[in-house]
Amino acid sequence: MLFTRGQTLLIALALLIPESLHRWHKSLEPYPAVILPAGAGRIQIRHHRVRLNRPVFLGKRDGSWHELNVVKLMYPVGDYFTLIAKRDFGFPRSKHASPEDLADAAITKRWMQKRLADQGFETRKLRVEVEELTIQLPTGKVLGTRAKQKKTYVLD
Repeated sequence: MLFTRGQTLLIALALLIPESLHRWHKSLEPYPAVILPAGAGRIQIRHHRVRLNRPVFLGKRDGSWHELNVVKLMYPVGDYFTLIAKRDFGFPRSKHASPEDLADAAITKRWMQKRLADQGFETRKLRVEVEELTIQLPTGKVLGTRAKQKKTYVLD
């Protein structure tokens, strides 16, 4: 199907406006944006294998760490829990945090403690690990896992 000159001009103008806004100021991202399966990054495939990172949320029960149901832990946050965890759940990273940041962190910690207790876990600590999975293509078989990062949050 070919477009007429008028249709082509109209499409060009429709695309030119958001592109001009984005070039004028980088925060003016044209939406709706195209989201690809790999997100903003690229997936590298070597020798029919791919490596992917998976966050694992762990709680303590009976003295040992067990995987949490992250949907129940982070409800109603939804699919953004990995981004929130990457930013330390909004907990202050500096010892010189403002009183407002400390008050917000205390509210978040109480909220997380309740979510841990609802699943039968101890409420003192939460651990987030990033696990690297090596997956064989096209079978999808997991060939191996290794822990890349571990971070424990003290909630009391």
